[in-house]
Amino acid sequence: TKLIDDCYDQFLTKALEGRKKAGSKLDRKTLEGLAGGRVWTGRQAKENGLIDELGSMQDAIKMAAKLGGLPANSDPELLLLPKGKSFLDSFLEPKTQLSLKSGLDISGVTSLFKEVKGLDSFLRMRNEPLWLMLPYNLQVK
Repeated sequence: TKLIDDCYDQFLTKALEGRKKAGSKLDRKTLEGLAGGRVWTGRQAKENGLIDELGSMQDAIKMAAKLGGLPANSDPELLLLPKGKSFLDSFLEPKTQLSLKSGLDISGVTSLFKEVKGLDSFLRMRNEPLWLMLPYNLQVK
C-alpha cells in the first residue's frame, strides 16, 4: 500500500499546485477532504474550487488559445498524443501474424483469420475517432 499512498500523495500535491497556479486558495486539508476517490459532477467540482470553469472541449481549446496569445479568430491545430496502435493494427503486424502461424496449427489460423475478415468495418475506421460501435455480423441465407 505504500506505493499507492505515494502515488496518491503525488496526485494531491500536483492537484494543489495546479489549483494555486489558477489562483485558488484551496489548502491541502480541504483538498484531502474533497478527494478520497470521490467523483464530482462538473457543477459540484466548480462549487468546491476543484475547477475554474464549466464548458466543452471546444471551450477549453478556445481558452488555451487565448491564454497562449493566439488571435481570437484563430483555429489551432490539435495534435492528439500519443497516437498508439489499436488492437487490430497490432494484431495485423507481420511479427504478430508470424507468431500466430508458428504457434497454432493451420486450422486454428484459418478459423481465426475468418473471424478477422469480419472486422472489415473496423479496419476502414481505424484512423477515425470512434466512441461506440455495435457488434454485428449479418448473414443472408
